[in-house]
Amino acid sequence: AHGFCNELGIDNTIRFLKNIAGLWIIQECKRQWDLDGLSHSFAELAAITETAPPFSAFIDPDSPLFSSPGNMPEKIREFCAASGQKIPTSIAEILRVATDSLALKYRVVFEQIKKLTARDYSCLHAGGGGIQNQALCQATANALGIPVIAGPIEATSCGNIVTQMIATGQLADFSAARQLIRDSFALKTYHPTATPAWTAAYTRFLTATGITPYSRFFPSPSLSILTPP
Repeated sequence: AHGFCNELGIDNTIRFLKNIAGLWIIQECKRQWDLDGLSHSFAELAAITETAPPFSAFIDPDSPLFSSPGNMPEKIREFCAASGQKIPTSIAEILRVATDSLALKYRVVFEQIKKLTARDYSCLHAGGGGIQNQALCQATANALGIPVIAGPIEATSCGNIVTQMIATGQLADFSAARQLIRDSFALKTYHPTATPAWTAAYTRFLTATGITPYSRFFPSPSLSILTPP
């Protein structure tokens, strides 16, 4: 009902998976601003994001409105106008709306995962190119209320390489492969801050976007959560 699946992986592993929006929205905003002659690097955009006040408005990153390319800043303004929220105007405001909303949508999915697995989790590991957006990494830690451990950037390539190393006998198993990756790359940890403010923002986010975290298929919200060993 909520788009989760079991994805088969190497060596008979199974990854419990849900695909959700990533940096597509921010990438499309950058592409539009580049076309408009307002070119900034992704690092610059992340820094610009933090100059705008948080929680001025929210979008649902998975809304069909944002699924196609083309003038993403205007689509963000359109969503905010249609939902009766303050309309962002500056680059910083648009980026802040997008970044806050992505992080809060991650919390929706994080809460769903906790319900479906009946477990709590002490940290989140994030890999891939998106972790270069430090504003989003910090926002995600704040929204989830747990540390985010970011790295490596080239996560897909690392997985490909160590799988081949296991096949050729250069690594004994996946435990050794994971340790090699840990030893080869610097990982950065983002610790949550302003947790009460983000908790209040989460409630406003759900109201503004009309997102319902759970359906009748989910266990009761009163389900006790087990902490894994």
